[in-house]
Amino acid sequence: MTNFSVEVSNLSKTYRSRSRLRSGDVTAVCDISLKVSGGEFFTVVGASGSGKSTLLHLIAGLTEPTTGSVHVNDVNLFSLTDSQRTKFRLRNIGIIFQAFNLIPTLTAKENILLPSLIDGHRKATKDEIDHLLNTLELYERRDHRPDSLSGGEQQRVAIGRALLMSPALIIADEPTGNLDGQQRKTL
Repeated sequence: MTNFSVEVSNLSKTYRSRSRLRSGDVTAVCDISLKVSGGEFFTVVGASGSGKSTLLHLIAGLTEPTTGSVHVNDVNLFSLTDSQRTKFRLRNIGIIFQAFNLIPTLTAKENILLPSLIDGHRKATKDEIDHLLNTLELYERRDHRPDSLSGGEQQRVAIGRALLMSPALIIADEPTGNLDGQQRKTL
């Protein structure tokens, strides 16, 4: 999608300390500005605890910034209500979480289908889900719950869930950390 864009302006996130034992605020993201257009790929690199995940959560509209704005296709994510932002995310942003965030009572197939089931606007077809399951080498494991899947299989379920709605933007927080070398090349 060549007309697609993400624009981040003067974005900051400070976590306020609420503990009596610990004083001081923690600034995870400080005055970030960037622009990404359709077809572009960028990577956020830094030490553990440097704010990479926080930045990705801000761009996805999951975390409210302290200051600044995030525009996805000229839509200011934080001018939307929580409900509107959730619907916007379902239809436009695929997120691969570092911790997978799979629903333990759902099968691999049901976890992948979750965005389609929640949205109600666009239902995934059997061919779409079968194609994803085959591509991610999960077809034989489609009826297994997360606790009976390996870490790599769980990661591939999370990737499938992010891809299902064919989002214009994919935000991936360490998306291949649990995959072996061959699977990393395939995806």
